[in-house]
Amino acid sequence: MPSQICYHAIDGEIMRAYPYKAARRKPLLNAMSVKTKALSEKIGHIRLPKPLRVQAGDSLKDVISQMREKRAGTALVCQGGKILGIFTERDFLMKVLNQVKDPELPIKNFMSPKVTTITRDTSLGEAVELMHVHGYRNLPVVDDKDAPVALVSVRQIIKYLAAHFPAEVMNLPPEPEKVSESPEVA
Repeated sequence: MPSQICYHAIDGEIMRAYPYKAARRKPLLNAMSVKTKALSEKIGHIRLPKPLRVQAGDSLKDVISQMREKRAGTALVCQGGKILGIFTERDFLMKVLNQVKDPELPIKNFMSPKVTTITRDTSLGEAVELMHVHGYRNLPVVDDKDAPVALVSVRQIIKYLAAHFPAEVMNLPPEPEKVSESPEVA
């Protein structure tokens, strides 16, 4: 006997579910509620660390030393209180390691100059989308004068979700939106 397929809407998305999968729909509903709650949260409501700020003329050696000392994976290269660029562990690996002979060169030679920033009013969902679409691991948060006030990272977003939605995050199946086409049998 063929099973009936039920269709229902969650958060504006049409989902299909099978009657014998009623017990498996709950994690999906929890995933959707986490998605709705968390992704609408404003970045300004999340506790974020102050960014490591360095000057464009600071030497590569000094910046790496500061990053190591502060256990920071990212340094914002600033001038006059505004961001000129960003220097990350990835920049170190791709542009510096085994390539640079003079560590006294200025950091501006190694930074990534195009920096996408967000504000405290940016939603967590918008930040995640920027990170996903553009491959960013860090996004500087700026105030209304474009001065950096914080830095949001993928790690901090994961920590935030785990801390504020522990039951939903820790109990999700590996692929919460995947619905099996056949019933499970023992």
